[in-house]
Amino acid sequence: MKISVLFLVLFSLACSNDKDEIFEISSFYECNKDDIEIASELTGKWKWIESSCSFCINPKPIKADKLVVAQFNTDNTFLVMEDQEIISEGVWSIQETDDFFYVSLDPISAYLDGSIQICADQLISDARPWDGGAYLFDRED
Repeated sequence: MKISVLFLVLFSLACSNDKDEIFEISSFYECNKDDIEIASELTGKWKWIESSCSFCINPKPIKADKLVVAQFNTDNTFLVMEDQEIISEGVWSIQETDDFFYVSLDPISAYLDGSIQICADQLISDARPWDGGAYLFDRED
């Protein structure tokens, strides 16, 4: 299953003609970390910069059209603000599946509606990894 997902992601990236594309889902699967590293890197503020859906009608990345900030606190709480208004809040936890860890939210939130992974100073929320749909955030603080 993981190999199929990875193949689809790599194939969709190879078919992209957009040279300005900075959103590379495959690199996130190479940034596998343990639960302590993820928790440490997650805390802080993250700003939404773009979203992507490789198998959608328009597969090119779409730049953020509003200010969306996700804040993850050390007490395992989070909130999501859209244009400085809180639109959701809840708790986060680190989950493990197969051979990697990811962040899970309760309740699931807009913009953070899937598994969350961190690579360098970027965070990806991927609700449907099989179709390439995801939100990309940059560290804000």
